Amino acid sequence: MTFQDALRKLLADNNMTVNELAEKTGVKQPSISGGWLKTGRISTDKLFTLSKIFNVDAEALLKGRIVMNEKENIKKNIANLLKSKNWSTYDLATKIGVSQPAVQGWLSRGSINKANLAKVAKLFNTTTDNLIGGSSSALNPIPTRRIAVISWVQAGTWTNMPDNVEYDEYIETDSSIGNDCYALRVNGDSMMGSNRTIPEGSIVIVQPCELDFDRLNHKVVIAIEDGDATMKELVLDGSVPYLKPWNPAYSIIKFTEATKIIGRVIRVQYEP
Repeated sequence: MTFQDALRKLLADNNMTVNELAEKTGVKQPSISGGWLKTGRISTDKLFTLSKIFNVDAEALLKGRIVMNEKENIKKNIANLLKSKNWSTYDLATKIGVSQPAVQGWLSRGSINKANLAKVAKLFNTTTDNLIGGSSSALNPIPTRRIAVISWVQAGTWTNMPDNVEYDEYIETDSSIGNDCYALRVNGDSMMGSNRTIPEGSIVIVQPCELDFDRLNHKVVIAIEDGDATMKELVLDGSVPYLKPWNPAYSIIKFTEATKIIGRVIRVQYEP
């Protein structure tokens, strides 16, 4: 790829016209279309102007490579996302679970570890690639679907989300979640183990399913036991199934003829 190709790609990726670039760089439109884009000739100062506009490495751009300035993009994208929500750095710090100075550091230096970058992406319903990428991409959210947070009693009779029923609580999740899914707010600490945990207050997304021991072995399921819904890991010990809590303070539940599996946990959404 040549410099000209790279510049055309940057214009297309940022939905920017040659006239708009001319205004941003302070040059005439023919100098761009008849010069930069045709011959590839550009002065050093204008090359560095382009690198700032598109947040790319100037030397790489001249050689026809687009190397994103990731820290600058992260700074700008997080700032834009905060502005879109009218949130302060304190608001973001509270929702992510970090200190306010840490967020201020992200905005001033663009330095953020992968774990916190993933948390920011999840909070704003976007991706880490979008946060690292160009300035316009981070504000393009992943398509979402709204699903109901129902009670544990309602889970026992759930089939599909009715069109004409309003629930007290909904959550936003991505559009890959099926329309037959529902969400439950976790009560109790039976699934809070030392290595794996689904803490009290978190939300689990449940896919209704039928009992299939082989397919559900070592999966977290929603079961009806003694008339009450419970969340446990289904485990096969040889041919003997049982429901295992992750918290060792709770007892393993043996399967009986009355035990009924009504769903499988396919995602856990932790409260920010």
